[in-house]
Amino acid sequence: MRLLLVTCISLITLLATACGDGDAASPASGTHGKEFPAATTPHIAIGHGERFSVVVPDNASVGDMWQLKTPPDTKIATADTEDHVADSPTGTVGGGGKRYFVFTAHQPGESAIELYDCFRGCQSADDKARSKTYEIHLSVT
Repeated sequence: MRLLLVTCISLITLLATACGDGDAASPASGTHGKEFPAATTPHIAIGHGERFSVVVPDNASVGDMWQLKTPPDTKIATADTEDHVADSPTGTVGGGGKRYFVFTAHQPGESAIELYDCFRGCQSADDKARSKTYEIHLSVT
């Protein structure tokens, strides 16, 4: 009985370590650099030469239309790519996911990044009210 308990605890620990917060299992894991959730990150401090991403929840089937409205000063950091990773491993149609705006930090300095979700194309007053803007201050050291 004791051996079974130890085995179960070991398996649970191994699974928890392997699964992490759910992002580690995504197909694009490791390609986005250090990840910062836009909703809770008003400031990013990063070292020069580092790759990082600003992440937003994204579901085009409900009307999300995220865009990089204000990229950082290209001397400070460059916008490299944008990537959508589905929450579902099979990429279920209509399923949500995360959109990664990926950057590389360059020379030390300060800049800003602004992301905008023009919900459903901002066609109505309700759509405009549901749209979001995230402004993030960037410091490269």
